Amino acid sequence: MDLREHFLRLATSHGAAPTLAERWWRELEVRHTAPDRHYHTLEHIGEMLALLPHADETLLAAVWFHDAVYGGRANEEDSAALARTALTELAFDPQAIEVVAQMILATKHHESSNAPASARPFLDADLAILGSDRDRYQRYTEDVRKEYAHIPDAFFRGARAAILDNFLARPRIYATEEFFERFEERARENIRWELGKR
Repeated sequence: MDLREHFLRLATSHGAAPTLAERWWRELEVRHTAPDRHYHTLEHIGEMLALLPHADETLLAAVWFHDAVYGGRANEEDSAALARTALTELAFDPQAIEVVAQMILATKHHESSNAPASARPFLDADLAILGSDRDRYQRYTEDVRKEYAHIPDAFFRGARAAILDNFLARPRIYATEEFFERFEERARENIRWELGKR
């Protein structure tokens, strides 16, 4: 998939000038290829888009902007704010922009019950990495650790374990039937494997 072409097609879908769409592409490209990014990169965007071949523009915009800001204390809030700015400039409908922002904010805890129903495939796609094959999952865990290299091991392990335990405690990790059937069992196996290494 040509990610630049995909984004430019989405960005100009409401009549925005190609030069404006290109500026926002460069903004997102720079953010997702920053040297401190290891998992939350354009590869992650591409993997999500591949899982959502029939998504509407709100889901696609949420995919593109949900990790636009990363590494701080208010990633989701700041990413949602950036999405609002960008999509307003790109002439998206205000109501659609707010749906995108709510989808992005829902990634803070990945609680699909607190998000618009239309957000569930997006949230599931964001968590699909948990149900990937073991080699990809291991690389994901290593890349996430690199992104938090500034955090001491003991603190990181405790925080990470709490997140993983929360997923295991849920009746189901994936809200949609498609993702549940495809990824649920392997996601739980991967999480238990990771927790067992600690």
